Amino acid sequence: MMHDDQTEAAWSPSLAHNIAGPVIVIVMGVSGSGKTTVSVLLAAALDSHFQEGEDLHSAANIEKMHSGEA
Repeated sequence: MMHDDQTEAAWSPSLAHNIAGPVIVIVMGVSGSGKTTVSVLLAAALDSHFQEGEDLHSAANIEKMHSGEA
């Protein structure tokens, strides 16, 4: 288990400067599992951009997804 100071160091935005090129992280899971919550927190911790996948769909498709239709 990490102590607070180790956790802070592990999620330091300065670590992003050690990576050659862009990094894309995709968070996947079942409906209601907390993907957006985890993704927002991860993006904030890494000082990165967050893109909600649902925003890439049309309004009609979002409506279908919300009603449980694939």
